[in-house]
Amino acid sequence: MWTPNMSSSPVVKMLAHPSAPVTSLSVSRDGNYMATTAKDSRLKIWDIRNTYKCLYDYFTPTPAHASDFSDTGLLSVSVGNMVQIWKNSSKAKQKAPYMKHKAPSSIRST
Repeated sequence: MWTPNMSSSPVVKMLAHPSAPVTSLSVSRDGNYMATTAKDSRLKIWDIRNTYKCLYDYFTPTPAHASDFSDTGLLSVSVGNMVQIWKNSSKAKQKAPYMKHKAPSSIRST
């Protein structure tokens, strides 16, 4: 991770998914949390304020291809042809997605 006020060297180096390539990365609008997905079928929520630690770790049915935080803090994750919506994903460990929507074809970010 880099900061605009620092030199060209990274401020923090994170090994988010040691066993698989990262497929998506998104940062919450307030800049406090980061979500990552990888080919290991995992979704991880990170605290990037000070500790840079993984707060929550979830398994997805198949590897996710895209993720994004909304202005209200919801996290969307595309898994094949399904979009999962996670509510309060950075506040507490969730048992399951808040909502799911199935699309006619695979969903990818542009």
